[in-house]
Amino acid sequence: MSTAQLIELFHHRWSPPALALIAERRGARFVELQRGLGVGRDSLRRALDALVDQGLVRANEGYGHPLRPEYVPTRRSEAAADVARRVAAIREHVKLPIGVGFGIRDAATAKAVASVADAVVIGSRIIQEIESGPASEAASRAGAWLATIRAALDETAVGIA
Repeated sequence: MSTAQLIELFHHRWSPPALALIAERRGARFVELQRGLGVGRDSLRRALDALVDQGLVRANEGYGHPLRPEYVPTRRSEAAADVARRVAAIREHVKLPIGVGFGIRDAATAKAVASVADAVVIGSRIIQEIESGPASEAASRAGAWLATIRAALDETAVGIA
């Protein structure tokens, strides 16, 4: 999955666990998802709408009542479902804060990861910033780049509060 696709997936708090459950069961009804995840109706609706818009799940048109759809994974959802399953599995078994660091290249990626993780880990990107110019300016370059990350994370924290 690309960074942009991961950002889209993790934009809604309930999209990754919903996708994981749908993929695991090869399909699930709205009420099953709501009960299984312990999520509110509106939050789940937004997450499912986003998953449909991203082409990761679709409503199973041949199933049941149109107002009580079953959602099934699409072929495109395999990689995203794998990421979602891993995050969901970690949350089930670990009571400690979870830090995630995979391709944090910019503020948007950091914000997306922060929406589901307790910490954002930045490695090689900060090294690239430090090495991108004269050593005498490394601290100011790194500080300026980190300021964009901090601003994005602060936005996420405000949205959560």
